[in-house]
Amino acid sequence: MKQLPQGIGLYLRHLDSKKLDPPRLADQYAKRGISWVAIGGPWHDENNSVWVNKPIQVQNYADAFKTAGVSAHVWGYCWHDRIDLFLRNMIECTNGSVDGWLLDPELGLKNQVREANSLFAQSRAYLGSDRVLGMTSYGLPRGHKTFPFEAFAKPGVSNAEVEVDYGSPQLYVVGEAQVKQGLADWKKLGFDVIIPSFGNYKFVAAPGSDETKTAVSKTGPELHEHLSHFMGSASSISALIGWSSGFVTREQWEVLSKWGRVLRRSP
Repeated sequence: MKQLPQGIGLYLRHLDSKKLDPPRLADQYAKRGISWVAIGGPWHDENNSVWVNKPIQVQNYADAFKTAGVSAHVWGYCWHDRIDLFLRNMIECTNGSVDGWLLDPELGLKNQVREANSLFAQSRAYLGSDRVLGMTSYGLPRGHKTFPFEAFAKPGVSNAEVEVDYGSPQLYVVGEAQVKQGLADWKKLGFDVIIPSFGNYKFVAAPGSDETKTAVSKTGPELHEHLSHFMGSASSISALIGWSSGFVTREQWEVLSKWGRVLRRSP
């Protein structure tokens, strides 16, 4: 029987088994209170179809995480004109250690209702009732009117056959008011379970420039404040996932471990 993610999770991007031994990495995550991960698989944008991590890498790390007691999911970014290829790629990444998928449709599915419906239907058909299906996208829907959220959730309906198991609004670098707004908007769209995507990073001005911005890691106190905005909202939150592991510092690990304990105690 499928189990929805609980506690703190992290998106995993470019993994190198030569530098990051899968069992060692998985054990480190487990000891630091990480409950689940979304391992990057296919990345399909307007011009290219590439891998964040190749299927054998995804499966090797999924095996290691399962052994360490950390739930492993496959995350992928898709484009409307290659939905079938995207799904084949997601399947290539999936073995018995994978507990679910986290679909990431964004710009590539704007104004593409038919393709969005196909993405959901084929994903659900493959995963069946034993694996979890999530969807992450724009955190503030009111600014993205042409995105087909309706393909993934139905207001007033709680039926896995016609909607995802959870939605994950991307609220990476926004303040408390926008966090509350985003969570409320996703709930209104019909996402019964919400597992927000938070940001381990912030934007700062690039050296020598007042306009160009670069992404750097949040400090420990900044991350703590950011996470507190989700827990202070009216929505009931029992899991969160951070973008991304590459921004996690020693100071951040302490914060993530603390919030992992908080979430695991949540009803």
